Order: sequence, then structure tokens, then C-alpha cells
Amino acid sequence: MLLKIIGQKVSEVIVGFTVTIRMGQSSEFELQIEGEIDLRLPTGDIHHVTAEKYADIQPELNAIVGSAVLAADADEVHGLVIDFESGNRITIPVDQDYEAWNVTGPDGYRVISLPGGELAFWSAKN
Repeated sequence: MLLKIIGQKVSEVIVGFTVTIRMGQSSEFELQIEGEIDLRLPTGDIHHVTAEKYADIQPELNAIVGSAVLAADADEVHGLVIDFESGNRITIPVDQDYEAWNVTGPDGYRVISLPGGELAFWSAKN
């Protein structure tokens, strides 16, 4: 499933107990990450972190601010993969026990990776 965040520029990254990535002119899209993250840097280096270690990659995550989303694909087996024009890639694998991530946007747009990987999608507008 291709997500509607393709083409949106990252406006803000917030790192805490979750990672929140806001995108669009008025931050109209928001990705909240609650699961593991594989962050591939433009150099090819990969950082794998769990929720307890998000702060360890905060500088690398901050580097995507201002970068547009080139690709954003989610499925029930591989999770979510996002490519940025900066050369970074974020992969959020499926979590068997928890919601790994969710995206919200305008007009009630919402996609959630449910425990086990099933994707829930809805929008107030069709």
C-alpha cells in the first residue's frame, strides 16, 4: 500500500518514548513510530534501534528535516519502508504484539500497523 505522504517534506522530528515525524506545509501528515526502527543512512550504514534507544539516533533522524518523501510503502509482511530525498531510508518492521506505527493526515486519513502486521486504513473522505 502506497501512503499519501509521498512528496511531502519533513517539517519536524520529535524523539521521546515514540518518534513523531511531521510532514507537509502545515504538518498536515504525522507518522508516529512505536516499534523498532532500521535507519539506513546515505553512507549505507544501518542503525537498528528499539523504542528504548530512539534517542541514540536523534541526530540522524533530525537530518531528514527538510527532505521530501520519495517512496512510502507498507505491507503486512515487511512493515513500512520510507525513502527520503536525503538518501535516508526508514524501515519499521511488523510488531507481533503492538502497533508498530501509524500515519494520520487531512480529511481523517489514517493508516495503522496493527499487532501482527495487519493494516487498518480509513478516511472521512473517499
